Amino acid sequence: MALNHPRPYANSVPEYMISGIPWVTESNVSSGVTEFSFPYATRMFTVRNDSANTIYVSFTYSGSIGTNKFQLVSSGSFADELRIRSLFVSASATSRVTIVAGLTSILRGDFPIITGSNGFEGVG
Repeated sequence: MALNHPRPYANSVPEYMISGIPWVTESNVSSGVTEFSFPYATRMFTVRNDSANTIYVSFTYSGSIGTNKFQLVSSGSFADELRIRSLFVSASATSRVTIVAGLTSILRGDFPIITGSNGFEGVG
């Protein structure tokens, strides 16, 4: 008898109903763009700017070098319940950032790549 149980996928609602698996980093971000890749899709995350410099946060590399990003001033933070697999932080000078995420058990590779170049398409 095979035990080929299905894995959770991007639209597995129970994955977002339970609390997330904790993931935390406190990192220096040098000038330019730094990608933070999560091993699993997130249920929620918080990013905090722990430096005197302004940083910018986006969900794609293209967004980080374009206009699809948001600004976090010194001591600013942003938290939301979003399903993402990467977070991009850009800065003009070395900055300190703290990221806390609640992860699902949806593997990073089983979650779609977010891009605006081809419009939005449903997940799953």
